[in-house]
Amino acid sequence: MKNKFVVYGLWTILHFLHLFNFSVSYEDSYINYADLQPLVFEYKRFAEIERQCSRILASGSKVELTDAKIENIKNELSFYNGDWEQENNGLASLMPFDVTDLPLGSESDALKLINFEVKDVNPLDDVQNGVGLGGIMSIGITRSKSFSSDLRTMFSMNPGLSVLTIVFEGVYVEIKENGGERALCLLGNTTFPSRRSNAYWNTSPENQCPILMEDDQLLLDLKYPKTSSLSAGAIHGEIRSVHERESFKFFDKVLISSQLGWWSEYQFSQFNPSQSSSCNTYAHQKELMEDGASNLNGSDFCRIFQEMSNEIFSILPGHDTNYDLTDIGKLGPFVLGNEGVSVDKSNRNVKLVIQNVKCKEETSHGKAGNAKVSAVLRVVPAQLDRFTASSRTGSSSMTLMAEGMWDSSTGMLCMLGSVPKGMDAKVSMYFPRSFSIRQRSIVFGSIEGLFSPLFFNVIHRPFHLESRYGWYVESYLSYNYSKIDQADKFRKQSQSFSIARILQQSVLRYPAIQEAGGFFSLSQTYDLADELYISAKVSSVAGESIKLEMISIGPFLARYDYAYKIQHEGVLADTKTLLNDNGLLNVSLCLTISEIPIVSVSRSHRSDTSLFVEGLYDPRSGLMYLIGCRMADAGVHVERSLDCLIEMKVQYPAKKLRWLRDSKIDISITSQRNADDPLYFSPMKIESKTITSYIYQQNEHEGDVAFRNIFEGVLRVVVLAMEITIIWSQKLYMDRIAVRIVSSVCLNMFAMQILSYTILLSIGKEILLPPKECLSYYHAYRLLAYQPVLKSLAYAAKFLALTALLLNAMLFCKVSKFRKRLNDDEPSTTPRTLGDWRVLLSLLKRLAFVYLVLLTIIITLSLYEEGKHVMEIACFVLVDLLIELSFSLHDFPLLPQIFENWQWKNQVKSLRKIYYIGLPLLQIMLKIYDRVRAPISHPYVAREPEKLNLFDFEILLLISQVIIIHVQQNFSYFWLIDYLKVIQMLNPWKLKQLLFKPRHQ
Repeated sequence: MKNKFVVYGLWTILHFLHLFNFSVSYEDSYINYADLQPLVFEYKRFAEIERQCSRILASGSKVELTDAKIENIKNELSFYNGDWEQENNGLASLMPFDVTDLPLGSESDALKLINFEVKDVNPLDDVQNGVGLGGIMSIGITRSKSFSSDLRTMFSMNPGLSVLTIVFEGVYVEIKENGGERALCLLGNTTFPSRRSNAYWNTSPENQCPILMEDDQLLLDLKYPKTSSLSAGAIHGEIRSVHERESFKFFDKVLISSQLGWWSEYQFSQFNPSQSSSCNTYAHQKELMEDGASNLNGSDFCRIFQEMSNEIFSILPGHDTNYDLTDIGKLGPFVLGNEGVSVDKSNRNVKLVIQNVKCKEETSHGKAGNAKVSAVLRVVPAQLDRFTASSRTGSSSMTLMAEGMWDSSTGMLCMLGSVPKGMDAKVSMYFPRSFSIRQRSIVFGSIEGLFSPLFFNVIHRPFHLESRYGWYVESYLSYNYSKIDQADKFRKQSQSFSIARILQQSVLRYPAIQEAGGFFSLSQTYDLADELYISAKVSSVAGESIKLEMISIGPFLARYDYAYKIQHEGVLADTKTLLNDNGLLNVSLCLTISEIPIVSVSRSHRSDTSLFVEGLYDPRSGLMYLIGCRMADAGVHVERSLDCLIEMKVQYPAKKLRWLRDSKIDISITSQRNADDPLYFSPMKIESKTITSYIYQQNEHEGDVAFRNIFEGVLRVVVLAMEITIIWSQKLYMDRIAVRIVSSVCLNMFAMQILSYTILLSIGKEILLPPKECLSYYHAYRLLAYQPVLKSLAYAAKFLALTALLLNAMLFCKVSKFRKRLNDDEPSTTPRTLGDWRVLLSLLKRLAFVYLVLLTIIITLSLYEEGKHVMEIACFVLVDLLIELSFSLHDFPLLPQIFENWQWKNQVKSLRKIYYIGLPLLQIMLKIYDRVRAPISHPYVAREPEKLNLFDFEILLLISQVIIIHVQQNFSYFWLIDYLKVIQMLNPWKLKQLLFKPRHQ
């Protein structure tokens, strides 16, 4: 008790120290933020600005400021994630960069990004042709993520990221010449690394922070076009140091490029609709004939195309052309630059982004519903995160500015554009009006010119597609099945007549549409899509997961929006439109196999493999027979760069008996190609872990848990009642037999039963059968409605267990009494057996010693784990070991009797057959049920790994007890021949040699 108070006292002191430390750190953090003064621009450097910016001030015109004008200037002159580079390859670099974010030996170039935000616009008394402007610029080198300015630390350097923040103030000027232009000339102030430190950053920059020095001699010169257009839509500028080259503060000129944002005004060219014929539709002819094109009106097209702004598109491989890189570092019209991007034939390490979309509906030449369109197409490295990739604004050789016309009559978008190098390009796009197994893209396009054409599309998983383009999917898209005949042939080949399958279909129920009178509610397609949606871990391969998402059910595209269900709750449809003549459903799905990301120091990579499938779903058996397609670069019988010679079968878990069996899904995938084909792969068997999907809603799952608890409660009561009957039968048998025969019964056999029941009754755990529910269901409040029944069954089980304990105690006393009488009558002939209390006491001592050793080891190991409560761990270990001990003692009570029989000289029938056969049979029944049932886990919580399964060993040991005692009590081994004959009738080939000899031998 004294030690306990000491431990609690130390814990209390440490807790108060932790709270004090937290309060101090929080207050320090608060003080740091409180000391940060708001940024104020005083414009006191006009003399320097006038000297550095005289040419710009001379060409400017008067600017009238209003509140709206100030907001426009702040919005239109700010930009985010532009590009920068230095002249002379950065011999006099602006800042160092720490490369230790990558593992040793790996390579990856970094991005140079720049942000500029206008903070203040004010008139200046000394300036007639401009106004004062102040802003903050953050310029940095990053591996893959964006950044922002931080005035608390003007320069920061971490592995994979260096950021310099500069505060600028100066003048804003509007120039009327050359069609109108806007200019900024600003002087900056910052604290940045000096080239004098760390031998000019060449010696371990990651280990030493470079020397920082203040510098207010930075000049920013930016040029903005007045209006954005195809020929003028880029922002260009530079940052240069006013110092001499010999100065430690000098750096080479920094060149800046970005683009005007979506809020800027765009001026369309005089685009002639007849120019749309200049786009080469031949490249899309095959796809257009198969998929068709949605004839959107101008307003709907502008809506869908503007929603595609910042969308990430995949660049497809060769696509039926002899694609080849004609020049290293180029991809179509794009020059990849210095971002470390290299491409191969698959183009999987680059993506395409469409940005800054401008769309204007118009009517021209009598055609209504057309639209003028402009956009920026950008190639980005695939490893960039989505936000950084879609928010890039730099105007470099990796961008293509294009402008054109959407023709609603043909469903084609044709745009003409040019990259900074002056290479013309033709961009054509169309929106397929249907999905299919070979077409899962919402849009398809190409870029063509005096280079190898590039083809691109965007494929979303069904759930993400609906969340972003749900209105378009519902209004314009459908699904076109093309592999149903192949799937039906696969189904007929896979099925065979089986009585078990027929019984299974008659008893079990699987996800299905419930029809009534030949009609069903359209809202049921929503429920079925949720039930067939699967997201689970793979049981056989660590670190892999699967997603099985519905794309279409019959003629209806799968919907995951709850508003759809509410909207179509009362809408009825004919069942014939959904089910075919065999009662099967046409379905299409997307299977995604994902690996857990391999996390490095700076970023993580995730490997996803997608398989598009369509075929038939049998709601009576929960089986899907599907034909699949996967991406393939080359091969025989390749359709649109897809290998479609794949068969896939999916077995869904039943909705009934979920309380008994763990809900898993089985998937088998096979290739129909020859083994020598490059696209052939070995057959795959995928078994999921417990399914965590909408098929197991919370209410249904708790009902399963409650039913299982009730069933197991009844099972315990029945088994205990049968045990009491068997024990009582043994008591009646012992009342009729002689003293010597009763004395041969082992006392430890009854002592083990008494000890087992005593442990379980004292601890308060379940009798005979350990629970397998998730920890969240151990608490009584989870199943409040079922508590009266569960408590009644628990009390009944405890009462019967207590009765069995008392009966075993009576048998123990009877055997002890008869053994004492036999010892008094024949002391010299009675052997010392395992029934003696001294032997029992010795066994208990050894058992206690082993337990204490194990407990000491566990407590010692837990002391090395920080934050663990030793006493709590010891209590848990004590309870677990006692429970395991009680079940072991109860399972194998006949073992002491086996050893006892070996020590008696004359074998006697001390146990009744119903006793030594009945008790093990009850335990075998419980073991089989425990083996069949699976742990019920929470539908949204991952299940803990299962313990070592000793089912086969336990069953063998239980059967061995019966066989050995039967042999010992019947004095004959010839009965084994009879058993072998029975087995020989079942399998004569295995035991023919054993039964060849006559019985008398």
